[in-house]
Amino acid sequence: MVKLDNFQVVCGKILYGADFVQESAISLQDCITKCDLKQGCKAVTFDPNPDVDYKGCFMKNDISKRVDDNTANDSALLLPTDVTDDCTNLRQEIDANGKRYNLHCGNDYPGDDLPSVHAQSLNDCVGKCAVNEECKSVSFDPYMAVSSMYWNCYLKSSAKLDKLVIGGSTMHSALVVSGNSSDASAVSTSITPSSTMTSSPASTNTGSTLPANNDAKPASSKAWIAGAVVGPVAGIALVAALYFFLFKRGRRNRAGKVMPSELPQQDFYGGRRDEKMRTHTAVAPSYYEPQELDDGQTGRRELAGHPVAQLQ
Repeated sequence: MVKLDNFQVVCGKILYGADFVQESAISLQDCITKCDLKQGCKAVTFDPNPDVDYKGCFMKNDISKRVDDNTANDSALLLPTDVTDDCTNLRQEIDANGKRYNLHCGNDYPGDDLPSVHAQSLNDCVGKCAVNEECKSVSFDPYMAVSSMYWNCYLKSSAKLDKLVIGGSTMHSALVVSGNSSDASAVSTSITPSSTMTSSPASTNTGSTLPANNDAKPASSKAWIAGAVVGPVAGIALVAALYFFLFKRGRRNRAGKVMPSELPQQDFYGGRRDEKMRTHTAVAPSYYEPQELDDGQTGRRELAGHPVAQLQ
């Protein structure tokens, strides 16, 4: 005979999904007995009023969802035997899926519940929270003492220290302190051990003023950078000015030089030079044959004498 102590019975609830065998049963105990004899069966849902072709014992090989209220059905879940209480054996902080959690053994975190799951240990419970983007903390029930069902890992949507119930509980909690959580930074600041905090000793005034060497270094560094920038710029400006000066000077020289073709053609000795003279072409002089005077022409004679007078 199957001991009902191995199963947790919940009346008025139905568990959906994960059906792998359906059989007829006359009672919930009969359904549990058949589940215990079936390899891989972890839970059952019993319907006391099945239809004519309806088998009332639904055997489950997995438990992934919470049961829903249904007063016409009863369910039973096989109590796990592999759940361990590992909180005191873990470090104060554990990492899972890129997130870091701070553990609080013996402290419960009520409220802000997400869908709960089953976990074999607190470390396993934290791992299930780490893969859930909405989960920021967990409460774990290793003895199934508080859990009304099979799910002993309570996922939470917040992580606030002031919500913890300190002491007097078999529950253990873990709150995210870093990772992809919006509350991570605030929680990390508040729960980091004080031993990690350092303080600087107060300085003593000796009456003397020491030079602030640290302040001088940035200034000299900035001056060096400024010199490295201004030097090339000044050199470029000097070359540009020299080029501009030579360019203007060349233009002035070209503007003041007069070409021979641009000189004015002056008339000399009262007239323009003919084209042949301007082209330096020699012209042969005219030549006339000597001729004698006719018989009737008078020969040479001197002019009548006139006294020489000086012009006034």
